[in-house]
Amino acid sequence: MASTDCDKVVFMGVLRGTHLVYRWAEMKGIDFYYIDRPYWGESRKPPYWMRCTKNQHVKTFVDNITFDDRFKQTFKNIIADELHNKEYISTHQDRFIFITNIVNRYFSNISGNINILDFGSHTGVLGVIFQYYGYNIRSIDLDLVIEDNIQTYKQNDLKIDRLHQDWKKLPYEDDHFDLVIFSEVLEHLYESPIQILKELYRILKPEGALILTTPNVMKLENKIKYFFHINIYQDIERYCYNPRFSLHFREYTEKDLKVLLTQFLDFKNLKFYYFDYVGGRTLLRRIIQRFIYIISYILFKLRGSILVIAKK
Repeated sequence: MASTDCDKVVFMGVLRGTHLVYRWAEMKGIDFYYIDRPYWGESRKPPYWMRCTKNQHVKTFVDNITFDDRFKQTFKNIIADELHNKEYISTHQDRFIFITNIVNRYFSNISGNINILDFGSHTGVLGVIFQYYGYNIRSIDLDLVIEDNIQTYKQNDLKIDRLHQDWKKLPYEDDHFDLVIFSEVLEHLYESPIQILKELYRILKPEGALILTTPNVMKLENKIKYFFHINIYQDIERYCYNPRFSLHFREYTEKDLKVLLTQFLDFKNLKFYYFDYVGGRTLLRRIIQRFIYIISYILFKLRGSILVIAKK
C-alpha cells in the first residue's frame, strides 16, 4: 500500500495485525481510527458500546497486561537461534517482551532520536530488540559479562561499553539519555545501590526516565518457600562457588523501591507494574511457577517481579 492510496485508515473490531497498520499509518502521517467495543477490564456485558480513538492503537495503551502474546513470534524473529546463552534468553523471554512493550508504549507519542542505555545488559538481548525498533541503544556491563556474551554483541553490531569491577563513574556526560533500563541488576548488588543509582540519575536528561525491574520479595512463590522452610535465595552451593555478581543479595518490596528512589534519591512520578515470567532453573520449578501464576494473575501484587518507571 502506498501513502498516496488514502488519507485515512479505519479499523473496526480487528485485533490481529492492527498494530502493523497503525505503525505504517504513523510513519506515513496518515490518520488512523480504531473502533471497537471495550476489553481488558472494562465491561463487555450487553448492551455493548463502541469507542473510537484517533492516531493510537488501543491495544498497546492498556496498562494492566503483562505482555501481548502476539509479540512472542516477533521476539523469536528478532532474536536469532544462534545467539549465545539461548537457554537463558528463552527462560527470560517474557521479561524482555514486557519491558519492550512498556518502552514502546512510553515513547509512542515521541519522535526523533531516542537515546537508551541498557545498564547491566548481560546477554545483549534488549540491545538487539531496541536496535530493531530504531532506538539509539547502548549496552553496558562488567567486562567479563560482555566478554562471555561477545558473540551476540558483535553479531548484531551493538554499541557496547565495558565496566571494571571497581568502577566509580559511568563514561557518559550529564543529561545524556532519555531512558535508562536497569533490569534484574538491583538484587545482585552486595553493596549499597545508592552510588549506582545516583550515576544513572546524573546521566538521564531532565524528565528522562529510569525503568527498573527486580524480583518481588513478596511474591507468592516466596511465601510458599517460607511455609516449607526453603530459603528464598540461591542454594548454598551456588552461594559458595558462583561469582558474586551472579547472586541475589537482597530482594525488594514496592515500599522499599519508593523509599530508595524518592527519599534517598530525587526520582519522581513513580509508576509500578507487576509481572510474572517463568525463570525456574529446573523443569519442576518452572511447572510449579506456572501453577502459581494462575493465582497471581488475579492477586497481581503476588506476582514474581516488579517494574517501576521513575522520572528525573
